[in-house]
Amino acid sequence: MTVTCFTFGAYYFAIKAGRSPETLSWLAVGSLIIYIIGFSLGWGPIPLLAMSELFPARARGAASGMRLFVNWLCAFIVTKQFLLVQDWFGEAVTFWIFGAFCLGGVMFVIKYLPETKGKSLEDIELYFLDEVLHILVCKKETTIETIINNINKGCIYILYSEIGYCSKW
Repeated sequence: MTVTCFTFGAYYFAIKAGRSPETLSWLAVGSLIIYIIGFSLGWGPIPLLAMSELFPARARGAASGMRLFVNWLCAFIVTKQFLLVQDWFGEAVTFWIFGAFCLGGVMFVIKYLPETKGKSLEDIELYFLDEVLHILVCKKETTIETIINNINKGCIYILYSEIGYCSKW
């Protein structure tokens, strides 16, 4: 998806530079097809699957509600701001901005999303419990700021995954 957003930006940049849209139509259509396939295999289903694996059963309902809220909030923001950003920066830069958000989402997922392949739900829950216990034990005193920062990390993951999800224009 990241590559196709940057490709769409290059397509619009080339058209603005004087290239004929007819000679580049294959690039636009090909990028759109690859984007849809990438979304269908990546940002579309992955956040839903991650929800079921990363959250324990007792928190899954609240986490799903939060994810759904963030999803629709981001979809609303992207929808309302797309034409404004396009008017300000032009088509090429708009798609490059979307590509940058997708790239940021990919880097965030690579760095912070734990690998769950071959692990049971209990193992995943213990992984997160160990991280929380490590934070609580290693710090001499746990402040409200530490707790808020840890909550923010989880919210940022959900937000970034939803921004990637919603940047499908």
